[in-house]
Amino acid sequence: MGDNNNNRRRYCGCQAEMLKAGTGSNASQYAMNKNQWPNEAFIANAVRKALVKKGFKPQPVRSLHAHGADIVARHPKHRYYIFIECKGYPKGYSETAQRHNYFLAVLGQILLRMRQRNADYGVALPDHPFYRERILNDDFQIAREWLGLLFFLVGRGGQVQRLSAKGRSFSVYHK
Repeated sequence: MGDNNNNRRRYCGCQAEMLKAGTGSNASQYAMNKNQWPNEAFIANAVRKALVKKGFKPQPVRSLHAHGADIVARHPKHRYYIFIECKGYPKGYSETAQRHNYFLAVLGQILLRMRQRNADYGVALPDHPFYRERILNDDFQIAREWLGLLFFLVGRGGQVQRLSAKGRSFSVYHK
């Protein structure tokens, strides 16, 4: 009985717990290459490369699980910083709920980091219809403008599109 309860807790937990457990019928879905789309590391690397092409100097790569923004970069010419939170796209178990939770989590994370006046703040996500619809939603437009948030969508090939805080559509930022 005790073992059954432990297994049930593993299945009811988050995706990371499923990876640690390495069990269950869906376990193989979670064991994906960390550098493939739509993984968080892939998203962060693509945005970091795009920022370098635009003249930014990103701080050294650190663990995506470390405290602070996933990407911190400084533009030497314009002398301002950009802080970006990245999220991947959930696969498998409870996917619909996780997409919604990921979106809310990344917004909360970047809002908690908004401390510097001379900085831009952004969110980087996989280019997926779920995220695109949420970001371009008319109700969300007001909040995006008020907060001054930038959004970056990363495609399967690593191409990055950017939406400014007051923008109505995404534009190519880096191919």
